Amino acid sequence: MVWAIKWRRWLNYSLNEAADKIQPIEIEKEVEPLIQKLFNKIPIVYSSQNNAALAKIIKIKFNEDAKIPSFFNYFPELNHNEMTGWEKPVGPFHFLLLADDDDHIRTKKRMSITAELLKKLEKMFWSLTFGDWLAYKLAMAYGIDPTPVNLVEELKAQMKD
Repeated sequence: MVWAIKWRRWLNYSLNEAADKIQPIEIEKEVEPLIQKLFNKIPIVYSSQNNAALAKIIKIKFNEDAKIPSFFNYFPELNHNEMTGWEKPVGPFHFLLLADDDDHIRTKKRMSITAELLKKLEKMFWSLTFGDWLAYKLAMAYGIDPTPVNLVEELKAQMKD
């Protein structure tokens, strides 16, 4: 019983202190740059296992408030299977990693390595998209419709024989 009373006093103190530290204007300033990054994207929220509930709540907020699909998972679980799915992304995703100073050192390392792997994939897909648009715009400059591939179709037709 004594422990519960002490805990309640500590909890009340902590909540009051936290309320004083939360400044909506400051939070809004931090949120604003993310809006452009997340707009027309599907947020993927990753966290440590200790913060999985927070990641899930943020994912739910995207679903309920912004009316968009969103997903979450946590380290180390996502490193076992989920990350292999990012080799062939099929949507416009944006990753949010919820890092915490109190996360285990191995989890922090996993987050860092995974973030770097995702950045490499992003760079590769950006480069491919850039190349596609560059070729498309060059075709337009030449007045060429880039959709038919006549030589390829001719080759396929001759291969059927």
